[in-house]
Amino acid sequence: MANDINLKIGAETSGLDRKIKGMKDKFAKLGPAIAVGVAAGTAAIGAITAKVIELGDNIGKAAKRMGVTAEAFQKLSFAAKRSGASANDVEKAFKRMSSVILDAEDGLTEAQRALKNLV
Repeated sequence: MANDINLKIGAETSGLDRKIKGMKDKFAKLGPAIAVGVAAGTAAIGAITAKVIELGDNIGKAAKRMGVTAEAFQKLSFAAKRSGASANDVEKAFKRMSSVILDAEDGLTEAQRALKNLV
């Protein structure tokens, strides 16, 4: 009787074994494709991260050149873009304004007059 049970279990598991082997074969074929997909996804995330770091670095450097905080620079850049200008235009305007202020402090009447006309 024990032999009958063993044979039945053996017969039933042999079908399961075939199905498991078939699934293993299918996964083995998908493995390289999945690996390529994961690698591509990882590369894309890496590229995005590098761009975000570069952008943050550029914001920090531009803010430092202008003598403002990174947050202030981002706000000014946002406002500039909304009005059709660029962050580069804002930076140039700050440089020009700094130059005019320094000239006014040095006593140049044209620069002093330009600043008086602003108020």
